[in-house]
Formats: sequence, structure tokens, C-alpha cells
Amino acid sequence: MTQYLTNNTTTHSPLISVLMPVYNAQDYLTEAIESILNQTSSDFELICINDGSTDDSLSILNGYQKCDPRIIVLSQENQGVVGSRNNALTHAKGEFIALMDADDLCDPTRFEKQIGFLKANPDHVAVGSYLIRSDPYGSPAGMQKPPLNHETIESALIQGDGSAITQATMMIRTHALKAINGWSPEYNFVEDLDMQIRLSELGKLANLPEALFTYRRHMNSFCFRNYKSMTTQIADILNQAYKRRNLDKQVTLYQVRPDLNQKHNPADIYRNWAYHAIENRNRLIACKHALNALRRDPFNTKSWKVAYCSLSA
Repeated sequence: MTQYLTNNTTTHSPLISVLMPVYNAQDYLTEAIESILNQTSSDFELICINDGSTDDSLSILNGYQKCDPRIIVLSQENQGVVGSRNNALTHAKGEFIALMDADDLCDPTRFEKQIGFLKANPDHVAVGSYLIRSDPYGSPAGMQKPPLNHETIESALIQGDGSAITQATMMIRTHALKAINGWSPEYNFVEDLDMQIRLSELGKLANLPEALFTYRRHMNSFCFRNYKSMTTQIADILNQAYKRRNLDKQVTLYQVRPDLNQKHNPADIYRNWAYHAIENRNRLIACKHALNALRRDPFNTKSWKVAYCSLSA
């Protein structure tokens, strides 16, 4: 572990409060924390909420807390990400809030560039960025380039597209996030979309046109089992937003997700990851994903094709 600040020589409030929910993230947590500690902008506090982890996450957090007074570790019984983020928000002292997940990575200049943008644009309440998507092994799986300006972002959000400004990439003015009372426990599957829409009603949103974040995706990132519940919550969020904006409009579940009754095949995700690994000339990772695709969908020729391509990579 890198040695960072070992004594707290100042009592001033930090510029940035980083909110990081942690639940059973021992395999990725060290990388995530290091990417925060290596920021070129060092005036921050990192508030880690141990959400009832049963693995070695708390031990890792405590080790970092002993080395760096900027790190604050709080433990609670498992409440999920909404409860964890809201708990962290109540302890935040910074002028700005940076959101971070325990398995993702930040570019070293993320804070510096996002703070610079918000200081130069006082009419904006939050800013995100482009991001690199990666598979569970950290192999790149494409770049996500959301829209840059507020009007396009807001238009996408009120149509249910939360990827218009990815929550994990966001730097938010603390007063704005507290003004909307953080995240609503009512929307435990799509709390990000609700928060983003309500923020857009206070001020402008933007994305920076460079990848300042790596978003690691796992199979549990894809809510196959909760797809209908997620869709129901999105429809409710949108209808509430239309009502607040005095729009004579309502959306149904099938308008939100026309494929609501279709079966979703997890093997498609493994095949997609395998092809990205092939493009990156990572044969070992490609083979791992191809094997998972074969296990889940052995009678599909697409699984055998990606397996052959992986072995030939």
C-alpha cells in the first residue's frame, strides 16, 4: 500500500467529498482507492460506507484509514447503495461531491478537470465525463461518449436514458445535491435517473469530452431478474418529472421498454466481452468470456464462433 498523508495538519473543510459505498468489494477496492489517492487535486475527503460487507473490505478500508486522515470509514448494516450514499452525504463537508463506486477507477486528473469546469460555469450543478467500460477483469470493452451539453442531456434523461450522464462519473455541487435530499429510497433500482432529473431542474448538467473514468461491469450490473421492477420505477420517475414540469404527458411500461416481455440472454454479454478482449488482443480474457458463453448457451453457434475466434486471437 502506498504511504500517503500520515498526519492531519489542517482543520479546514475539504474542497471535495468523495462518496464511496462499499459492499463485498475486496477484489477491486484497493485499485479504486488508489485511483482516488493519486488525484492531482488532493484537497478531498474520501467517505467510505462499509455496507455490511462480509468479505475483507472493512480490513482494507481500515488499513487505508490508518495511513491517510482524508479517509473516513463508517460501517452500517446492509442498506444498499441508496442508503449508503445518503449516509455518506450527511457526513460530507466539501463544497463539491464526487461519486465513486468501489470497483471503478478514476483518471488522475478527474477531480482537477471537473472542479475547473464547475468553477468556470457557475450555472452548472454537475458535470460528468466520457468513460471507458471494462469487463470484470479490467479489460476495456468500449468507450461511452454521452452528450456534452445540458439541453441534450436533459432531453435524454426525461426519456429515461440515464446513460446521458453516468452517475459514477459525476461531480456535483453539494448544496444542489442536498437541496434535492440526495437519493430517493423509493427507486432502489434506478436511483441515479431520479437524482439526475431532479438535479437538472435546479441547474445545468454537462459532460467533459474525455474519458476520466473506467466503469467496471459485472454480470450483477445487468438487472435481468429485476427488469420489470426497474422498468416500473423508470416509468414512475418520468411521470413524476412530467407532472413537476406541468407536461400533459404520461409514459407506460412498454413505452419505456418495448422489449419488456422478451427473454434476455446473459450469454450475449459474455460474447460481447469476448469480442472486445479479442480486439484488445487479450487472448486469455477472451477465452474466459467465451467459456462462460458456452456454459450458458452451448447450443448457440454464436458461442462456438466466439470461442473459435478467442483461441485464434
